[in-house]
Amino acid sequence: MSSLLVNTVFFLRLLLPLLIVVSLLASSGCTIFPDKDDVPENWTAARLYDEATAAYNKKSYDLAVEYFQELEKRFPFGPFAQRAQLDIGYTHFDNGEPEAALSSADRFIRLNPRHEKVDRAYYLRGLATFDDRSGKLGPVRFFDPSTRDPRTLEESFQYFSELVNKFPESQYSPDARQRMIYLRNVLADHELHVARFYIKRGAFIAAINRAKYVIEKLPQSQATAEALTILVSTYKHLGMHYLANESLAVLQLNYPDHPLSKRASSKKPKG
Repeated sequence: MSSLLVNTVFFLRLLLPLLIVVSLLASSGCTIFPDKDDVPENWTAARLYDEATAAYNKKSYDLAVEYFQELEKRFPFGPFAQRAQLDIGYTHFDNGEPEAALSSADRFIRLNPRHEKVDRAYYLRGLATFDDRSGKLGPVRFFDPSTRDPRTLEESFQYFSELVNKFPESQYSPDARQRMIYLRNVLADHELHVARFYIKRGAFIAAINRAKYVIEKLPQSQATAEALTILVSTYKHLGMHYLANESLAVLQLNYPDHPLSKRASSKKPKG
């Protein structure tokens, strides 16, 4: 066998695997070199939405936002744009950006007030203000009411209340109701925390106002009994015995097992 023939056979043996790989890539629609036209600027609305969703599922939130924004910019009036407007809000939320999430939810409600999923935007508004430190959707987390600005908690309560009132049958309403119960208790605890602070400073009228707010504005909270005890003690301290006795009577009527109620009942003369 001549050296030329040997070289040819050796070359073909090297070339054959490469030809097989190229053939397989061609048959599967792949290419060794990337398609210069396969860029987000040239994708369809469906492709942009799918890529954004895939990025979101991989927790690549910044990339997902970029694709959602590109979709809305290029296809502002299609159905995918509406879905992107809502999904971008939840993407911001999961990325720890509650203010951006709230802004996106407000915008979606303003632009699509009758959309079939507008209740999901109302729900997002409540979530974005519910716990503005974590940005994670999940079970209710307990926190010290003294460390939170009550204004955001009040906003969250109002947003959830609006969802429940407008869409009582929404799949998000049961969770919203549970969060409202929790927020009511947290807000009441905050008011009592401030009331106790005022008592320590001798500002008894200010403490009374805080306790009355809990009783009048947050009547179903777990803090109502303690608010009544604050009224009893502060009214007594100020010499307002009639009001102190009235507050005690309300406490005994509604919370007969409260320690103060029991002590007061034991002191009553037996007829």
